[in-house]
Amino acid sequence: FGLPRTTYTITLPEMVAALPISNSDVDRSDQFTIRFELVLVDGRRFSFADNSGTLTGSFFSSPFLYTATVVCPPKPPTPGVWTVEMQDAFGDGWQPTTADGGGPGLVVTLSDGTVYEIGLCTPYEDPGYDCTDGASSGTTTFTVPAGLTEAADFNFRGDFWGEISFQIITPNGNTVADIPAGTEAGSIAIDYCKD
Repeated sequence: FGLPRTTYTITLPEMVAALPISNSDVDRSDQFTIRFELVLVDGRRFSFADNSGTLTGSFFSSPFLYTATVVCPPKPPTPGVWTVEMQDAFGDGWQPTTADGGGPGLVVTLSDGTVYEIGLCTPYEDPGYDCTDGASSGTTTFTVPAGLTEAADFNFRGDFWGEISFQIITPNGNTVADIPAGTEAGSIAIDYCKD
């Protein structure tokens, strides 16, 4: 329309560098807000607080305020040895689906078909899988082979008594899921921003 136009682009590293934070402070679903101010040659200034239908709808076609949400897309899981640190608040192992046990609390399925069943042993019954000893806490590992795994599904089977908590740690030493006691059954969202 014969009026000045501009396009503005900023990367995540540039936004982080402009603020008193570091990359490790940025997490999935964090938001950055960018506010523009238009300064005319006669000294008048317009920004988000000055928005009106006349200003932004017909003359300066800009809301002057933009919000960008950090999104970390899924990626292939890091090859190597992953660690799961497990806790049980009551100290009697995991009973994910029944009062007596009911199988593993966490099931990891790799895209190559490999399945890992993970949980703390309970004294109440044979859990039916290779559980980890430790009534209150325990650590186990599983291996993601290099070059063969395109994806991994982490499924939490449940928390019958609301006592189960665990952390999933990548081969790089980064905690990508920290699941508190009382979490509902279902897929575990892995925070790929942290690895």
